[in-house]
Amino acid sequence: MVIEKDSEKRELITIAKNSHLVKNKRGVNVPNTVLNMPFLSEKDKEDIIFACENDYDYIAASFTRRAADILEIRALLETQEKSYIQIISKIENQEGYNNIDEIIEVSDGIMVARGDLGVEVFAEDLPHMQKEIVHKCQQKGKLVIVATQMLESMQQNPRPTRAEVSDVANAVYEGTDATMLSGEMAMGRYPLEAVTYMAKIHEKSESHVDHSVFAQKALSEGDKLLDAISFSAVQAAMHYEVKAIIAYGHKASDNLSKYRSIAPIIGVVDSYHKATSLSLHYGVFPVIGTDELERRLRELGVMKGDLIMVVRKYQLELINY
Repeated sequence: MVIEKDSEKRELITIAKNSHLVKNKRGVNVPNTVLNMPFLSEKDKEDIIFACENDYDYIAASFTRRAADILEIRALLETQEKSYIQIISKIENQEGYNNIDEIIEVSDGIMVARGDLGVEVFAEDLPHMQKEIVHKCQQKGKLVIVATQMLESMQQNPRPTRAEVSDVANAVYEGTDATMLSGEMAMGRYPLEAVTYMAKIHEKSESHVDHSVFAQKALSEGDKLLDAISFSAVQAAMHYEVKAIIAYGHKASDNLSKYRSIAPIIGVVDSYHKATSLSLHYGVFPVIGTDELERRLRELGVMKGDLIMVVRKYQLELINY
């Protein structure tokens, strides 16, 4: 609780209302407050330029509040001729949630960063907000990541709690592209066990997903012809036991992913950066050029004579391998 303000020293003097461990360099949350301050600090700009100079694949933008915040980052990336770097908007406060539609439009992906978001809003509202954000991203074909405290107890323990297992599984059932570990990897005692458990939970949960429901939910008012092709490919994969879908081009691969295909999608692209931008999308296994295609098919267990689907933007073909 704040008991005194010192404007000259730019300090707040507070008193603790309960016992807790406060670590160094912690942030301060101000719930239900619209902050009138620049989105990018000078340090942020330096970090983005560093990312450009070192050819990073993704930038995660913390505490994104509105579309203009992301456009500011894009403008800086363009000055560095690195516009291909993907921007993941982290939704961590009420203002970001309120503006989620416009943020999704200008972002490459969204992260439901539940740690700070759970402090900024009522905890009981968080599950619905997570589910809504995941659904909106799926409809728009945008990458969505659920993060923070997924397997929190594994910072100290070699096994997750039952509640944590259910939490990760429910994120999969909601249709998220990825889940993310944070403290479990950065400072936990069991990082390898944590990522192994998370992968096992994903694999088992995905085997129980009703892919037809996901496909219906993803129908949207986008490119209607491309959506019709993608929807048809995913539906055919379910009904005809298609072993793999080969999608030529970034756009076709990206659009297929939002329908959560039961068959793996092999996205054939022409550059490393396009491949990395697809690597987090649900069910997509990117390859650069056709030389890698055969190897990837074998890795996925596709055998001679198996049915595969070939998608070339607005063309769809069902063939035997």
